[in-house]
Amino acid sequence: ENVLWTEAVKSFDVQEAQYVGDVLVASAFVSYIGAFNAKYRTQLVFEQWIVDMTERKIPMTEGIVPLTMLCDDAEVAVWNGQGLPTDSVSVQNGAIIANCKRWPLLIDPQLQGIKWIRKKHTEIVQESKPEDWNEEEKGEFVPNPENETTKEMRCVQLTQGKYLNAVEMAIQNGEPIMIENIREDIDAVLDPVLMRSVIRRGRAMVIKLGDKEVE
Repeated sequence: ENVLWTEAVKSFDVQEAQYVGDVLVASAFVSYIGAFNAKYRTQLVFEQWIVDMTERKIPMTEGIVPLTMLCDDAEVAVWNGQGLPTDSVSVQNGAIIANCKRWPLLIDPQLQGIKWIRKKHTEIVQESKPEDWNEEEKGEFVPNPENETTKEMRCVQLTQGKYLNAVEMAIQNGEPIMIENIREDIDAVLDPVLMRSVIRRGRAMVIKLGDKEVE
C-alpha cells in the first residue's frame, strides 16, 4: 500500500505541473475560439497553440483536448437533454458559455443556442410551506407537485420600454437575463454591467445602472 501511495503522489505531482499548460489551452479556448468554425478551431488548437507551447516547453497533458478541461460527459448529456445540439461545435459553444466570465454574445440565426440557454435556466419552484403550518398536528410539510410553478429565464429587448427595470431586478435577485436582438451599438447605460464595474460601498457591492446604484 505504501508503494501505491508513493506512486499516486508522484502522479499527482506530474498532473499538477501539467495543469499549467492544460489550463492555458482551456483558457485560450474559452477566450478566443468562439468566433471560428470547426475547421479553424481545430487548426488553432492543434496546429498553432499546442505546437507553440511544445516548442516553448510548457508542461501539459499529452494529447490534451480543451473540452475535457471545461466539461465532462455527464454535463454534456444534461445540456443535450436541455436542447443543446449534439454536434461538436455546439458542445464546444456550450462549454464556452458555461465557463466564460464575461457575458457571451450569441449569433444564433437558428435559435438553437437561445432555446438551450432558456431551458438551462428554467427553474421548477416547489410549493412553499405555509407560515401557519403546525408540524406537531399535521406532520412534516411535503410540497404538492401539482402546485409547482415554472420560473423561466427573463428575456428583454433594448427597444422595450423600461427594459432597464428588468435588468435591475435580475441583478438584485441574482437571476439570469437575456437581452435579445442586440445591434452593433449597445445602450451606453449598460456599459458598467458589461464591464462588470462593481463598486464597493461599505460591505455592499454595487454596480451603476443609469442614475442608480444597484446592489
